[in-house]
Amino acid sequence: MSFKNSIIASVSLIMICTGRQESVPSLSVQFLPWNEGVTERMKYSTPKPDTLFSDEYYDVVRTCSGEFGGSAWFINRATGDSTGCQALCPRGVYKVDNVYYVIASLNHMGGSSRIMSIRNPRELRPFRRSKPVERKVEASDSTYKVRWYGGDESRSTEGADIILDDYNQTIVMDFVVDNNVYVVTRRPNFDRFNRFFKQSNNSEMYDCMDYILYHVTVSGLVFQDTLIQMNTLWGHLHLNEERSFHYKEGNHQQHYIDGYGVDYMIELRNDSLKVYRRNNNWELG
Repeated sequence: MSFKNSIIASVSLIMICTGRQESVPSLSVQFLPWNEGVTERMKYSTPKPDTLFSDEYYDVVRTCSGEFGGSAWFINRATGDSTGCQALCPRGVYKVDNVYYVIASLNHMGGSSRIMSIRNPRELRPFRRSKPVERKVEASDSTYKVRWYGGDESRSTEGADIILDDYNQTIVMDFVVDNNVYVVTRRPNFDRFNRFFKQSNNSEMYDCMDYILYHVTVSGLVFQDTLIQMNTLWGHLHLNEERSFHYKEGNHQQHYIDGYGVDYMIELRNDSLKVYRRNNNWELG
């Protein structure tokens, strides 16, 4: 994708999954050079809170055991009862038109992502503490009990409608603008990978990643724009994962991407999305 300096992208929305086409807004996206907004303020990450959402009825709490599972728990504020659903590692919960949207993602192996809509949290499975497993001490008559890591995570999506359930794709940003839910996903582009591999006479491999903006509806995801098409030396994105970060405070978010010779930052501020780019004199054509 050729870089678009200081222009606002006017994009048409294309439905990418089955379901009735709905009237959806167009979120303005501005593409800018690095020095037009990026400052030294973006130097730390923000940990995800355990309580992702609260309204007059529920507190929604996340638990995450990595590759061993994660859950979104709806704690009824009146009764204290908890119901929940299997949700990888939840990163955001939003309520639009009386529908709860659970956004979840896991950076394990190739990465995975899940988005669910929940109309009635009471229809989710209730929380149940896992039973301990009895183990025998080797060369002894003694026994002991253990609970497996992740054993208390939900294993059910009953009561939730699956909007997205995808492997090899992660969600790096999620937010609400004008009462509409959006996500930015990161996924490999194998067409570009194959093209560059052939251009190198099958001798060089590259990480070819796309960062894509979607509008989330109960009917499915609606493509809005391709924010970044990144091509870097193979393995660089994984080796430098700790150099990427995400900052979130209120309606201000920043997601920084170390792209070897080309760095990017996606920023949400004042309901406007901006993509900054810094070229460090290396880029695959």
